[in-house]
Amino acid sequence: MIKEHIDSPLGLNDRDAEILMKSVRFKNFIGKIFENM
Repeated sequence: MIKEHIDSPLGLNDRDAEILMKSVRFKNFIGKIFENM
């Protein structure tokens, strides 16, 4: 399969989507830390 060469409608491949999810999760994690301070 050449799935990574096919862009999704958003222009993100699976790896970009995975990085985006991790960054969103990271931002939420930082936000929770600041809320608890």
